[in-house]
Amino acid sequence: MMGVMAVTQIDTNQGEYFNYDSHCIITHVSGDTTTAIDFHAKEINFDYSVVSNDENTPSQNTVTIYNMTKTAFNTISIGDKVQINTGPANIYGMIVIGYISSIVPQASNQDDAVVITFIEGQSYADIDKLKVTNTVTYGKNDDKEKDVTSNVSFNAGTYASTIISTIASQAGISLAGVNLGNNKCYTNGYSADEKPIDVINAVATDCNSRMYYRPTGLYVDSINAPDPYTAAIVIGTVDYGPIEKDAQLNANSGDNGGNTYTMNGFDDPRLYAGCPVFVKTNSLWGLHRVKQVTHSHTQTTYTMEVEVYA
Repeated sequence: MMGVMAVTQIDTNQGEYFNYDSHCIITHVSGDTTTAIDFHAKEINFDYSVVSNDENTPSQNTVTIYNMTKTAFNTISIGDKVQINTGPANIYGMIVIGYISSIVPQASNQDDAVVITFIEGQSYADIDKLKVTNTVTYGKNDDKEKDVTSNVSFNAGTYASTIISTIASQAGISLAGVNLGNNKCYTNGYSADEKPIDVINAVATDCNSRMYYRPTGLYVDSINAPDPYTAAIVIGTVDYGPIEKDAQLNANSGDNGGNTYTMNGFDDPRLYAGCPVFVKTNSLWGLHRVKQVTHSHTQTTYTMEVEVYA
């Protein structure tokens, strides 16, 4: 079961789904100088495609900025922070923070475009395995010493929450929230033989939980519990909200953790992976958990594709 249990609050603040506005803010740091360039959709055209999903690797996103000034182009660089805020006035908010991985200028007869690819959240994939060095004695009379380096390990009876918090702290991994489905006790101990981010993901999986990114950071969440950080948002067909037609059952969706349904409509920036939504369509009704949402903006259109667990 990949849906969600009942939540205590339903968000009744429905979006207006017109008069959208967007800002793409790129922050560049050079020495002691920080430069924030704010591209405002009402002043300069830009498109974006932003994905939020519950996979354990950060999503790759793009923003295409048209007719960027030479000064702005010469300022931004790989590694700069990208933040996109968007939406109608009453539900306006941030949909992603990430870091630039590539900048590709593209010229055309009408507009000069710069395609910027950025990776969601802070990547921790390059952090190596954690090691600990202990001094041991050896020799006939234990009169000699040497340093022995080994992987970080935990004693028998250690709980998953301790492993996750310890590994995250030692590796410098920032977890915005941890909500384990069950706090597994490792009766035979645990050896952290992989990279820290992979250890956290493996332990989360052992606890019926999932590690994934949200706009506000990296989370570990119970699979079957509701999102503990927000109320359920109502989405549906035209009578209720932004969805344009009935939810569609995805073919073979049961191969990866249960059936899922997809819906398309006007963009609601409040939606992200893991959040609960109350769906109101003819083919799907009730409380469900978001598996993936793609926020898209092309010139004057703002749309989303939402995939929820059945």
